[in-house]
Amino acid sequence: MSEWQPIETAPIEPFNKDKWFMAHSPRLLLWKGHVVIGSYNYTERGKGRWQDNYGNCEPTHWMPLPDEPK
Repeated sequence: MSEWQPIETAPIEPFNKDKWFMAHSPRLLLWKGHVVIGSYNYTERGKGRWQDNYGNCEPTHWMPLPDEPK
């Protein structure tokens, strides 16, 4: 499994005005000492932010989701 990396190094897909509402690649995020699954999403006007299932979050670190069990 990968190591935690600073959130500034997380790959972020650029804003696409035609696909702004589509889900982006989920990642494991470290936020307030908890591990959550979230992704970087955009508003219709192009403002980006990290979100988990409950709304906006401000993670400090990230790592890719692990592979599915076989």
